[in-house]
Amino acid sequence: MSRFATLTAMGVSSFDQISRYTLHSAGGAEILKIYYQRPDDSVLPRTKKFQIPLLDGGGGRSQVLIDAIAELDTLAGSQIAPEQARQQLSSELDELKQVMLAKMTELQHRLEHWG
Repeated sequence: MSRFATLTAMGVSSFDQISRYTLHSAGGAEILKIYYQRPDDSVLPRTKKFQIPLLDGGGGRSQVLIDAIAELDTLAGSQIAPEQARQQLSSELDELKQVMLAKMTELQHRLEHWG
């Protein structure tokens, strides 16, 4: 039996390449995103995303998610250096800016279409 049984059951592998994970809520579900540190020439994905429904329409976390987070904390380490956390947050903010700009451009284009 695998040391990381929950993650294995979810289809996660390459445990030695997991660098971090993020977790956020959206639309009655928790979004778990696992980041891998892959070699530059790797064709494997650098992230894997899971959408896990919240229990009772938004109440609590499922046991699978709780177990997966515990296993990820073991793999990625729950203690992140402040500079690494700052860099991660900055990177996520840049991603969000790009998504928002793209969405605003799309909406503007749609609005002009009705003009």
